[in-house]
Amino acid sequence: MHHNIRDLNSTTSSPETPTSELSFCHDERGEVGAGTYLISLMVALWFMFFALDLGIRKGVQLNVEYAAYCAARTAAVHLNTYSGGKVSCDTAAATTAAKRAAAACLAGVVSKNGIPNPLVRGEITRLVDRAEKQVSVLLSNGCAANVDSVTAEVRYTHQLLIPLSPLSSGPSLMMARAQHLIY
Repeated sequence: MHHNIRDLNSTTSSPETPTSELSFCHDERGEVGAGTYLISLMVALWFMFFALDLGIRKGVQLNVEYAAYCAARTAAVHLNTYSGGKVSCDTAAATTAAKRAAAACLAGVVSKNGIPNPLVRGEITRLVDRAEKQVSVLLSNGCAANVDSVTAEVRYTHQLLIPLSPLSSGPSLMMARAQHLIY
């Protein structure tokens, strides 16, 4: 019985065994490495985009809470109107002013797509208008008797979608409430 055994100390190679320059072509070790690398890359990207999306959403939620404060403060100022020595309660005017104030506070987180430079005169108004389309304000306790504060509830539709993030399945509704004394 004849076996083809190669001497490990020998530098010559037989025609059946590959040379050292081409040995990587015939080596079968590590063939799963590329697939494993791609799978681990996808998992790593998923975690990175998840963390990025979570951070952005946390910042947006903080801005929504600030917008609720802005809406409550503006409503408190615009709720009571004085004319002819009489005080009248105007919920519609207070709601309109509160919605505009909340939109102005949310202009920093609204999409800037299509606005080349927000620092140019008039462009910030476009951002506030865009934010106003995504925000709703509900005032409570405004014109009730013996009430000295107003509560504003702000709802903002966050539409920024991050690819590969499990949180970005669609627009999300963020909500906050704030209270302010009526002047």
